[in-house]
Amino acid sequence: MAAFGCSRPVQAEGDAPGTFAAAEDVARWLDLGACCLVDVREPNERGDKGAVIPGSMSIGLGHIMFGAGKAEVDKMIATLRSAERIVCYTDHGMPESRCGAMCQWLVDEQGLSEAVVYRLEKGLHGWKASSLPTCQEGDKVWSAAADRCWRQPKRFWEIVGGADKGGIVVRTGAELNSPQTDDRLSTGALVEELELRGARLRYRRRTGTGPEVGWISIALKEKALASRTDRRPPPPPAGAPRTRRPDCEAGAATAVAAPARS
Repeated sequence: MAAFGCSRPVQAEGDAPGTFAAAEDVARWLDLGACCLVDVREPNERGDKGAVIPGSMSIGLGHIMFGAGKAEVDKMIATLRSAERIVCYTDHGMPESRCGAMCQWLVDEQGLSEAVVYRLEKGLHGWKASSLPTCQEGDKVWSAAADRCWRQPKRFWEIVGGADKGGIVVRTGAELNSPQTDDRLSTGALVEELELRGARLRYRRRTGTGPEVGWISIALKEKALASRTDRRPPPPPAGAPRTRRPDCEAGAATAVAAPARS
């Protein structure tokens, strides 16, 4: 893997994994707890304000090249193994940016699937240009997003009602008089809890058919419509070995030139 085994600038190879994802799409995933963000920048690159995207983990290339904070990085990698999506970002998010090198390391060295790794298009600058929120690592905004995406265990429900009606009613809001969606949520579907207000559940569908997100009642006139379950959605696809470029083999980092612009 050229980014970590050669005396050359630390940047992504031309065939590095990691599909570019638009800031608006990543923001939606973040709101749903459907991704883990990885800030690839080094601490001294964050400037005086130290702004980060809410909930993002910090894994700089220095951690993996020189083994700094290995125990903490190992814990974060263990968490990433069960993530639906992993979105790596730097300041600029260009094809040669280090977010691609991080994606490459996650796939080549950690065995994650190319299907789950992404890069944030236009990086943190593009995120800010889209008027999306930033915060300080560890503050309330960061903590809420981290809990939603990866720090707290997720709760799941199985839809048990509506078998005779093609599923249960879904509404766009928590209120019982909010608009009803065109489609019903199928009986037997597995949904992830996003918010619970009394008997009203904001969910994200993980299996089955029907609206991806919405509000449902978990019971109606003492009849259960949804029940908590130990079932879990299918795990992310396993990674397959990538064909590496022959000009450099993975190994311990040697003398490395100044990092390329991220």
